[in-house]
Amino acid sequence: MLSQQDILEGRNLSVTCKATPGNPSLTTFYWTKVDIQGFRQNGATLHIPNIQRNSSGTYRCTAENSYSNGEKGTHNQSMVVNVLYPPVVNTLFQQDIIEGRDLSVNCTATPGNPSSTAFYWTKVDNSGFRQNGPTLQLLNIQRNSSRTYICIAENMYSNGNKGTDNQSMVVNVIYQPAIENRQLQIVNESETVILTRNISGNPVSNVSWFNKTELLKTETSVTTTSFFIERPTCSDTQNFTLVASNGVGSNATAVVELIVNCKPIPDKTNITLGVTFTTGIEFSIKIIAYPVPQYELVYENGTRNNQMLNNITRNAVNNFTVYYRQVVVDQSSFGLYYLTMRNLFGESTVTVNVIEQRTGRPETPRSIAVVCEITQARIQWISSFNGGDQQYFTVVILNFQDGTNISYRFHDKGENELHAAHISNLQPLVTYWFVVSAKNSYGSSPSEITRCKTVQEKASSKTGMVVGSVGGALVLITIVLILGIVHRRFTCICKIALENKDRNTTVAANKDKSNYSTIQEQQEHSERNMYDALTSTENANQYEDILKKDNNGYDEKLYEKLQSSADKDNEASSSKRRIPLKIKDLKDDKFVTQNTEEYANTSFME
Repeated sequence: MLSQQDILEGRNLSVTCKATPGNPSLTTFYWTKVDIQGFRQNGATLHIPNIQRNSSGTYRCTAENSYSNGEKGTHNQSMVVNVLYPPVVNTLFQQDIIEGRDLSVNCTATPGNPSSTAFYWTKVDNSGFRQNGPTLQLLNIQRNSSRTYICIAENMYSNGNKGTDNQSMVVNVIYQPAIENRQLQIVNESETVILTRNISGNPVSNVSWFNKTELLKTETSVTTTSFFIERPTCSDTQNFTLVASNGVGSNATAVVELIVNCKPIPDKTNITLGVTFTTGIEFSIKIIAYPVPQYELVYENGTRNNQMLNNITRNAVNNFTVYYRQVVVDQSSFGLYYLTMRNLFGESTVTVNVIEQRTGRPETPRSIAVVCEITQARIQWISSFNGGDQQYFTVVILNFQDGTNISYRFHDKGENELHAAHISNLQPLVTYWFVVSAKNSYGSSPSEITRCKTVQEKASSKTGMVVGSVGGALVLITIVLILGIVHRRFTCICKIALENKDRNTTVAANKDKSNYSTIQEQQEHSERNMYDALTSTENANQYEDILKKDNNGYDEKLYEKLQSSADKDNEASSSKRRIPLKIKDLKDDKFVTQNTEEYANTSFME
């Protein structure tokens, strides 16, 4: 009797059929398959090498002998062949999932033989990981769960063995970038600086370096970023901002601190203090330095003023303010002092001259410079001693062509400070006169007249620049009147007789002069004598005398027009004049509001 044959797929099947001999005893054997009519194997042994699952079925062994009459005697036995094979796991695909979410992946398989299938999951490089069942579940998945996972399907054979199959699947946990945290970096001046940070994140990040809002550098798809400074200076002490992004979640931002060791650098090197016996002494100095500087104030002869109190405050990591104050002033308080500041990297000295306060009109602004372009002009000046009282500056601009004028007020930033303003909406090919006047409660001190002519619109690149050029007597009288110099504590009625001269003669005389001139050249000009004659005294009759020297009917009308407006507040009425005025910082070209102070040097800003 033939028994069922359970055989693993791929193995060789060999079954021998036996029979009890008949009569005659000579017996022949052959094999057939029930469901395949064409299948026949002669011989007693059924042999199927590398058997496959489609070979499963019922096979029949037939034994026969031949009788003498030519007929055959036959007998057969059936046998079931059961090919065992494992299940086949279906293809799995990579899973990209954001960190913190839940992952659930179902594994399926084509059943094997027998069809009952069990599933479980394992993890590559982690022998202790196992999840039973067809579904892989990873709750609140984290970046360390990024790995290759394997789904395994198996069935149990009748012989106790198992049939297994598996598929791998990559789990890719993506997460927003993070920037490595490091301590601040301290270097010496002129040493090469390399600021480096490691960036974590999946996928890799794009990074940008910023100095405040200024973009310094960008890099794409990096895990490490660096920023180089070849020769750092004291001003490079700052907090750089590093931003990393990879499209997942929020951008990562980190502050990268750099400190450059440097000797003390004061914001000014000379200070003149006009004080009285009742006002006391008070001044301050801003210093850029690192580390914190030591400081000492001594007289010229090296002795100390023990009545002078002092302290230092830190404005930033390398920015300090030193304050000095003395309440009681006596004769010994006046004199020349030296304020010395030092640290490990050097020292600097500030000269402090304490003088008995002189009260009166402020000193005249100096180093006046004007640059004319097509429809705009830039003017700058350096402030002088304020006369022992708070001062402000007035810039007056006069249009020689139509006689219109405008003025603008500026606050004083201190003695020997550079002030600058930008005047827009001027007319091309028109001569303008500029005067800067310093004024306090004791009076005003105007600068010399600076003449400047705007250039033609189609001019290539030339600009008219005049420094300290002295204008004509008419312009002088006009601007003096605008500034209020002729204002008296008494009333003066002046009768002015104007001589009729050819106005064009004066214009022609200036036509050949260069648009560029120095202060020295203008001081040598004959008009300077006229100005000195005017400013040396406040006698109103001198205005009449000078005016008579070089005026015609047009100038008389201009003079009368300006005289009638001299009592008005020029600053308040500037918006009503025919020449609009806009002021903007020469450094960054940003327009600022009226009464805003404009400076060309803002190196020491908190």
